[in-house]
Amino acid sequence: MFRNYLLITLRNFKRQKLFSLLNIFGLSLGLASATLIFLYVSDELHYDTMQPYYKNTYRIGSVFINPDGQRFENTVAPGFFMRYLKDNRSDVLYTSRIDNVGYPTSLNYKPTDKIVLTEKIVWAEPGFNKPLYFDLLKGDRDKMFGNFNSIVLSETGARNLFGKEDPMGKIISLKHIFATRGQEINVQVTGVYRDYPVNSHFKPDYIINMNALHGVYGDHLQNTWKVSVLASTRSFLRTTLC
Repeated sequence: MFRNYLLITLRNFKRQKLFSLLNIFGLSLGLASATLIFLYVSDELHYDTMQPYYKNTYRIGSVFINPDGQRFENTVAPGFFMRYLKDNRSDVLYTSRIDNVGYPTSLNYKPTDKIVLTEKIVWAEPGFNKPLYFDLLKGDRDKMFGNFNSIVLSETGARNLFGKEDPMGKIISLKHIFATRGQEINVQVTGVYRDYPVNSHFKPDYIINMNALHGVYGDHLQNTWKVSVLASTRSFLRTTLC
């Protein structure tokens, strides 16, 4: 019976070629569109779900009101908010200060005179990997930020700066017009981590130990540098502190 149905179908295709082609094209287009929509929705629904505490991890912002009464909401907060949260909120498990200053940072590997200008770079303090997903491929997770002047690279970041050369232990000279006030800082590569998925808000190619800035800011770094504060909690936490 199936053979008969197949023969009838082929004969109809042969007799009505244009009509058959239009039907096949419409069916193919519909299936392809449905598949693409499903993949897009699935990707959006899984945004940031790679984070270990994604349901209860928040980026702390701040609200500024100028003398004219204008209200400005910002995604950064003063650095001391981290200590405030730990001291006043028993439901806070982990906090970490992370900042992306903006504008390109210059990374220079002097032995080969390789220079990379990138904005896909963040400054983070030791322990940032507790509230955030971080898959370290090379290096020691517990000691990677043991030295103030240290940096970890993504697979892509390591390839862009060192090519096929092993980056571990190499010295990189970096500077930024604002973060380092134009001064050059030498940092040592202490780890290489797996690239973050594309559906992650946090996906830098370079993560620098924030303590490397002590030579620039001194003790003021702890309290005055405005940063993004991440807080992982046991329950809901307001994302904006006034």
